[in-house]
Amino acid sequence: MNADDARPPADALALIAVNRPVFGRFHYTVPDAARDTLRVGCRVSVPFGHAESTGVCVGFDDTAPSEAGALKPIHHVIDAEPLFTAEILELAEWMARYYLCPLGEVLASFLPSSVARTQRAVATVSLDPDRGDPEATAADRERRAPKQAALLRYLAKTDQMPLKTLRGEDVFSDGAYRALLEQGWIRVLRGPATAALPTRPAGTGDGTETPLELTPEQREAVDAIDGAANTFAPFLLHGVTGSGKTEVYLQAIARRIDAGEQAIVLVPEIALTPQTVDRFRRRFRSVAVLHSALTPRERSDAWLAIRRGEVDVTIGPRSAVLAPCPRLGILVVDEEHEPTFKQQNAPRYHARDIAVKRAHQTGVPVVLGSATPSIESYHNASTDRYRLLRLPERVSGRSLPSITVVDLASDSAFKRKSSIVGQTLQDALSETLVRGEQALLFLNRRGFHTVNVCRDCSTPVRCPNCDLTMTFHKGRNLLACHACEHRMRPPTRCPECQSGEAMSFYGLGTERVEEIVAACFPDARIERMDSDTMTKPESYRDVLARFRAREIDVLVGTQMIAKGLHFPGVTLVGVISADTALGLADFRAAERTFQLLTQVAGRAGRGDAPGRVIVQTLDPGHYAITAAQSQDFEGFAAREIGMRERYGLPPFMRLLRITLHATDEAKVRNAARACADLLEATRTADVQVLGPAPAPIFKLKNRYRFHALVKAPTPAGIQRAFAALHESPSTWRRGVSMQLDVDPQGLA
Repeated sequence: MNADDARPPADALALIAVNRPVFGRFHYTVPDAARDTLRVGCRVSVPFGHAESTGVCVGFDDTAPSEAGALKPIHHVIDAEPLFTAEILELAEWMARYYLCPLGEVLASFLPSSVARTQRAVATVSLDPDRGDPEATAADRERRAPKQAALLRYLAKTDQMPLKTLRGEDVFSDGAYRALLEQGWIRVLRGPATAALPTRPAGTGDGTETPLELTPEQREAVDAIDGAANTFAPFLLHGVTGSGKTEVYLQAIARRIDAGEQAIVLVPEIALTPQTVDRFRRRFRSVAVLHSALTPRERSDAWLAIRRGEVDVTIGPRSAVLAPCPRLGILVVDEEHEPTFKQQNAPRYHARDIAVKRAHQTGVPVVLGSATPSIESYHNASTDRYRLLRLPERVSGRSLPSITVVDLASDSAFKRKSSIVGQTLQDALSETLVRGEQALLFLNRRGFHTVNVCRDCSTPVRCPNCDLTMTFHKGRNLLACHACEHRMRPPTRCPECQSGEAMSFYGLGTERVEEIVAACFPDARIERMDSDTMTKPESYRDVLARFRAREIDVLVGTQMIAKGLHFPGVTLVGVISADTALGLADFRAAERTFQLLTQVAGRAGRGDAPGRVIVQTLDPGHYAITAAQSQDFEGFAAREIGMRERYGLPPFMRLLRITLHATDEAKVRNAARACADLLEATRTADVQVLGPAPAPIFKLKNRYRFHALVKAPTPAGIQRAFAALHESPSTWRRGVSMQLDVDPQGLA
């Protein structure tokens, strides 16, 4: 049934997915006044429990389940036309099943809140003139239903009025209103939603840039993608940094636009969006952006223009994968390995996997691009589930940068404890600045110092709300928790032992690196790019524009400078510490380290001058670091895949992470024991259950946390574990929240 024209059959019940954290689709009766406007894909307002809720009509049914009880009517239809097409509803249904999330919450994630506000028309109520004489009916009900009688008489004196206004009148009674609505006395109408839609264009570009001459490898990739037009074809574009992956995207998309189709391009972070959008707008005339930094009006304009088919290319972070393109012809996921493509709240989807699913559903090609593909994607390409396209060399004959690994334990400046910026890196930075070239300095930690410790008892200052040490930010002279954002002044006495001896600071972040470099090179123009400095939407664009214009010599930053940026003036990249992620309790720690090192190294030498990379580490023999130094992705991937298969980890097993959390530690411990008993029943020869056990960060935002992992070779095993928890009596979880994360990207 097509969602765009599916009207309710006579006497049919509507199936509604409500925007509440409840599973299932609920039956509602359809009042006569709503039969002409209700369609599959329209939002509706319905009574749910003791309140009113918004939901989406996802179908119709002839009969209600026997346990449904007395059915309630839809209050009113919100949309004059369906917001959700049949394709989007199908995708949402799959997401709800796979990610174990209520369908109503999944559908809500497709619709920006700004669009919901602009789409919502005013509900008006009136009496149905064909129903009969309201005065006679009111007189008949004067004694047995006085509130209905009063409401009938009141409405008989008005033509129509806003429902919101009626609810504020003394004569209004919710019970009387619903009774008259069910009996057909009251009609609920809504003004056409399309009348309030913005009409200004949201997709702009000049489209004047001439496509570049392709290398043979690029041309082969573009031809392969174009040859798969109008069929589902997943491609993994594995190209070294600077090999021209973006030009492949541009020319493959151009061919689909010439065929009258649309494209979605996903980038991992907002920081990368300005540069990507500028590139695409120079090539295409109609490019729209979707991300959270837009104003509500900008986001609304863009979403609606995309839905009307007025936009050729949609660009944005993970939520852009849900853009309502009516003529979708290709999807591109740039830097597909990035963990930021994973949504951290419900529905906890992975945008890369949704892109592949949507391409399969729509029957179009999808291109996953990266210099360091995720182990899952590379394994899919190695087993022929994806087609592998290679770009092994940089364009224009440019060489990859040379990478020097410096053992900090033997570096003279580090040994003297005079600087975390070792002597080798200082010398290289000096030479770069003398030549008038630019440098990037990378450290994936923000702040000035990472730990504030008592000299007497060696206890670090911890966040009162979280099981985490607090980071010192010198510019603001405060300690901050990067999980809950709790802030406090550095204590003069130890909170644990009350010692009055001076507290010591250890560890360093980007703020400290910036100060060290400024002291070593006082004439250098230095900027810092991290979440502490990039506080406004225009901050990214401003810093990157000044860096491109050579107004900045050294850019210090976290992972937001490590990928996707193309600046020909950068000849030196310094990695302050390659070890920050290796100690994490996460099976992806080595993969993330290799990817970050390779990606940030790839920012060097993208112009005419050769590039150089200095990697500082205390563990120079770690295989992730040695593989990054030799730029041996295949060797690294082979070792990782062998380890994953040996220990039963993705891509060989599916994971479900179950997290229980509560403000009461005893409650969550008891719930963890009950959860363990329920999960034990799902254990089979091929389904493993680990835990529950205290989470690595046991206390987070004043909530105590336990977690468990379910490992299964197929989604069916994950579904069995979910069913065991979902179908059990909920008494064991009273006062405890439960999060379900399918394919988790982190285990903290």
